[in-house]
Amino acid sequence: MKKRIVYMLMLIGTMFILTGCWDSVELNDRHVVLELALDKAENVQNKIGQEGYYEVTYTIPDMKKLSGADSLSEDVKTKMVTVSPTLVKSIDEMEAKMQNTLTFSHVKAIVLGEDLLKDKQLFENIINSISRNIDFSRGINLLATKGKASDITQGENYQNPMLGLYIMKYFDNTEKLTGNAKQQSMGTMLREIQETSITTLPIISKTEEKSMKIGGAAVIKDYELVDWLSEDEVRGMTLIDGKIKGMPVVIEYKGNYLTYTIKEKKTNIEFKEGKNLETVINLRIHGEITEGLSAMNSKIFDRNDIDQITELLRNKINEKLQLVIEKEKAIDVDFLNIELALYRKSPKLWNKYRGQDNSSIISNMKIDLNTDIIIENTGIIE
Repeated sequence: MKKRIVYMLMLIGTMFILTGCWDSVELNDRHVVLELALDKAENVQNKIGQEGYYEVTYTIPDMKKLSGADSLSEDVKTKMVTVSPTLVKSIDEMEAKMQNTLTFSHVKAIVLGEDLLKDKQLFENIINSISRNIDFSRGINLLATKGKASDITQGENYQNPMLGLYIMKYFDNTEKLTGNAKQQSMGTMLREIQETSITTLPIISKTEEKSMKIGGAAVIKDYELVDWLSEDEVRGMTLIDGKIKGMPVVIEYKGNYLTYTIKEKKTNIEFKEGKNLETVINLRIHGEITEGLSAMNSKIFDRNDIDQITELLRNKINEKLQLVIEKEKAIDVDFLNIELALYRKSPKLWNKYRGQDNSSIISNMKIDLNTDIIIENTGIIE
């Protein structure tokens, strides 16, 4: 009897514990923001100086349509814009116009406009504001665009009208081939700037087919845009410092085009001191021939063919690597993290060579490539 009374009291107590929070706000009473576009407002200056204002574009979905059969309809989202000196002020101005509460816990992507990226003070301030706001996740995807960010978030995209969801699915797709763009999150960007003052953001742009394209990168140093990287340069960057899966490499062999698909790669950077500091980038690449025609008589490649194809692939991949190395030296910004590797492997060499002639270590460094290509499978190509 006593045990039964104890169980009943425990059950009643559990009911009180599992009840909802008294001050919770229902989803229907919230405006869920899925993406933000951040731009530098045109021809507007702060009263306290020349920093300017932010143009913040909020994209607010109709949650009923977003979860139903009308999820791809054109009117599934509402655009609202504020021009404010700070992000906090912008949010305050937005909520003054709305009956519901804004929530940012579901933001999937933030797109940064070109003019904002070029303004060091504005860019640093807005990133600092977002990172301090506990409603914004450190896992939010950050992207750059050439031009205005609002043109991207409000642009047509037949695949998904909600750009935040499109970007999330784009980078979460583990089966997607990678190499032309390197994902960047808020947390990772902050860590990279803290460690080296350098980071990169993937570029998003509109296509003529009413869709979006993610490829290339914006190089950022000390919260300021330095230059843009092409898709080929980003492929070279990810070969050295990044993750590669399914990247195709096309060569011409005996009058036919052959495609070698990279499955995985391993990178090891070595340093040695000669007349100057020298670096060797060792790459071991595994892949397979996934498309092409066999040699004469419809036979599978023999050893001589494989050797020749391997050499052609090595030359082709080294061209991509050399392209991005030349870009790094030209803009004198170590987005390949070679100096970081030097600091970690040999602090004495790093201390000896850093800061010479007011330039980076990489600008005067000799870089050699040692690329090992492994063809695991020639595929069915008869």
